[in-house]
Amino acid sequence: MSLAKLTPKSRIPETVIFSPLAPGAVDPSPIRENVRNPEELDRAFSEALAQAGPLRKKEAALLLPDNCARVTVLDFETLPGDAAERLALIRWRLKKAVPFDVDTAAISYQIQRGADSKQLSVLVAVSPAEVIAQYEAAVRKLGLAPGYVSISVAAALNLLVEHGVTMLAKLSGHSLSLVVVDQGKVRLVRSLAAGASPETLTEDRLREMAADLYPTFVYVTDNFGAPVSKLVLAGFGHAFPLANEVFRRELGYEAEALKGPAGILEAHSTGIWGFLSGN
Repeated sequence: MSLAKLTPKSRIPETVIFSPLAPGAVDPSPIRENVRNPEELDRAFSEALAQAGPLRKKEAALLLPDNCARVTVLDFETLPGDAAERLALIRWRLKKAVPFDVDTAAISYQIQRGADSKQLSVLVAVSPAEVIAQYEAAVRKLGLAPGYVSISVAAALNLLVEHGVTMLAKLSGHSLSLVVVDQGKVRLVRSLAAGASPETLTEDRLREMAADLYPTFVYVTDNFGAPVSKLVLAGFGHAFPLANEVFRRELGYEAEALKGPAGILEAHSTGIWGFLSGN
């Protein structure tokens, strides 16, 4: 768990604090309860806040683990101009795509327009309201007001420097999020089981990960008219050099590490720096 405290007149953090959670305290998922040990989450939040010192404002942005939401891209020929009708249509399209009640879920979306004005797609993040409420409750216990709520991988996209069809592979806990971006538009989002955290990655597991990645590379080539030209890794921490070596050998790609203003980012601060870069 990480906390960033901003300086009064800039978007540069005064401090970024990392407070590790005990294993199993939080189990990110869009289909079940996430916070398994509320006391441990409260402890991590309280310790980070104590290290940050007095706060001038009580508003907080909350960036949630990647795997607590389903993220997808929906294509449309047209969209209603009325916001309520538009949201209703998006919910209807999601009904067969997610394994939980869409009608009561929390939804955030962004309309994407292609070079051809007739090309419409919508980037959607959806999660059960009760999952979001668990995290918000932990923040409110500290006397903070969670205003802006998103997921880490969505914020991380603000740091991505495209070159042709670009794939971001972001490791978060035991899940791997794949996001394919082309000409400023998210074209594809997939979530895979990583099988290991950044601290426990081995060469054998990275080879298995490369095999899991390969079908997405093939899909992009077959469906987007061009192959992936750039692979960017985030959240791999000290395992990045080994991951780069394995992916170069197994996939034929020289990977780049996602960077922030001060260089390569630690796994726990990727979402924070992405959020700050986009605001």
